Order: sequence, then C-alpha cells, then structure tokens
Amino acid sequence: MKPLRLLLICLALAPPQMALGAPDRLTGPQVRTLVQNALTEQGLMGDMTISDHRTYPGCDTSPTVRPRNAGWTSVELTCARPTPWKRVISTGISGLTPLTNRTDQPLEKTVLVLTESLAGGTVLEAGHLGSKPVHRIPSDALTGAAEDYVGRRLTANLAAGRPLLGRHLEFDWLVGLNTPVAIVLELSGINVLSTGIAMENGQRGDLINVQNSSSGRIIRATVDGANKVIVRPKMN
Repeated sequence: MKPLRLLLICLALAPPQMALGAPDRLTGPQVRTLVQNALTEQGLMGDMTISDHRTYPGCDTSPTVRPRNAGWTSVELTCARPTPWKRVISTGISGLTPLTNRTDQPLEKTVLVLTESLAGGTVLEAGHLGSKPVHRIPSDALTGAAEDYVGRRLTANLAAGRPLLGRHLEFDWLVGLNTPVAIVLELSGINVLSTGIAMENGQRGDLINVQNSSSGRIIRATVDGANKVIVRPKMN
C-alpha cells in the first residue's frame, strides 16, 4: 500500500495544471500564426511585433480570433477552456490603405514575403523571398522584384509568410558620407562626367548633397549606383 499512498500524496500536492492535465502555454510564434491566418482569410497582411519568448495561457481548443474593430487594426484572442481568458493584440496594419472592402474581390496587389522564418542578421538569398497577393498593402511594404533585395541583411527575426517591410532591412548605402562619387550631368541626351564628394549617405533613388570637386559648388543629385550620382536639368 505504500506506493499507492505515495502516489495519492503526490497528486494532492501537484499544481492544478498538472493535476488537471491542462494544455501547455501558447508561444509567441503560435499566437502570431493564429492571428496571421485570420488576417489572411480577410486578404490582409499583418506586422505583429510579438516576441518569440512571450507566452499566453493554454487553451483546450484553438483560440478564437476576432477583429476588435472594423478595420482589423487590433484583434481579440479569446479562449473558453480550461480557464476563460482574452488578450488584445495589435496587428500592425493601422497604416494600411484599403484597396477594397470586399474580400470576394480579386487580389490585385502583391507584397514580398519570407518563405521561411529567418533570424536577424541573415543575408537574404533568392530562395528566402516569395510574393503574396493581398487586398491591402502596408505603407512601407516591399513590392518590387525579389532579386532587388537579395544580399540585403535583416535587422530583426521574422516569421515565414510575414510581409517584408523597409524597416526590416539594413540600410544599403550606395554612396557614403565624404566619399568620392562620379557625377553624371544629363543635358538633352548628352552626358557630362565630373567628380565630387558626397556630403551625406544615400541609397538608390535618394536625393543628396554633393560637392563638385572642380567648382566647389554643392549641388543636389540622385543616387544611381555605387559611388555614382545623376544631375538632371532643373534639379539645382
């Protein structure tokens, strides 16, 4: 009888969750997936900042995800068993511009997404990137060709299927502060070449200040490539 008595004592002293066999706590990635799946059904792409280390109460069934307001800027995650609980989660889509209010309309726009979960600091490869059609697009979502972002480095951990935003990538300076640059002056189909010094950092397409080495004049120019800027008529 001693083993049986010992077992009964252990069960009596066990924490309620252990005695009832309640499910484990939900992890941050699990909750992020639940919310994103609900958004995907609405033709939306979220940008939740839920830590991988955060946990939520356990649930006997899959928690219910409902919009907290009509715009899906935040959602309520609720569970009825074993202990009722509710959590409000921001979806990160408050800055979206709606393309349509009807989810049965064709998906007209695409955004770049990750094909797998990646850690911050990862250098993107072609296989890491895919595209996904959506009804609404985050204001800073990347929508260009995937190859344009190969070789860029992530600034944070990102889950698979998450839209890739500009802030998720390290700056890609093609022109550096105080570095020599080639200046291309475009005049009626004729290109005039000169040299200068960049007065600030710049990515492709940025308008920056450049000092012309010959005249010493500071001009405005558009970053066009590695250590190369273009000056067009009426820019200065």
